[in-house]
Amino acid sequence: METQIMAMQAVVFTSFFIMERVKPARHYPDAPGWNWWWAAVQLYAAAWTASYLSAWSGLPLIWHPLDGLSDWQQLLIGYAVYSFAAYWWHRAKHRFHPLWHYLHFAHHAAAHMETRVAFWRHPIEIFANSAVIVIVARLGLGLDATIIWSVLVIEGTLESFHHANVNTPRWLRPLGYVVQIPEQHLVHHQRGLHRFNYATITFWDAIFGTLRLPEDWNERLGVSVWPRFSRLLYFRY
Repeated sequence: METQIMAMQAVVFTSFFIMERVKPARHYPDAPGWNWWWAAVQLYAAAWTASYLSAWSGLPLIWHPLDGLSDWQQLLIGYAVYSFAAYWWHRAKHRFHPLWHYLHFAHHAAAHMETRVAFWRHPIEIFANSAVIVIVARLGLGLDATIIWSVLVIEGTLESFHHANVNTPRWLRPLGYVVQIPEQHLVHHQRGLHRFNYATITFWDAIFGTLRLPEDWNERLGVSVWPRFSRLLYFRY
């Protein structure tokens, strides 16, 4: 199962990575050094993820309510619970200044939008997100490493989509009431706003009043310190 889902993410990421270079929705100024910094973040993320997933089975189980269900049933329920928790965790990172300043600011600093921005995070945010995943998925649901890895790959696939620098056809825009589309995430990253559209599955945004589905978008992205990467790393902003 996890192999199939990983293949799906690879196909989606690669497809949008190519599409946004062949026919980008918007043109953004270059950010010197971005490729190297992005690659460094991915190396850290890969090493950290491999380490904590390898230790997953050794983490304590408080309860395991999904025992007896098939892997696919556990995946469906696990993703639903994870997406709900991720919505509120994401809102908290915007609402509370310490979480915004030390965790999430770096992700929103980018003055451009493309598929790779989905995986542009401050190392401390990567660590903090992992802690939330452990609390929800391991301690809360008792999921094994295979299931939670599949949950994360699905989430990464959908994030690759809504961070992509592509245009969603008008006839497909209602998809934004189910999963977040690129135009919605531009609103979320809009300079001076950085609000709304917190969930990958927009059902949660619709319920809690944070869903926005724009007809058009012609604003700016990011923050003023971009692309001074060392300032982002050391919180000098």
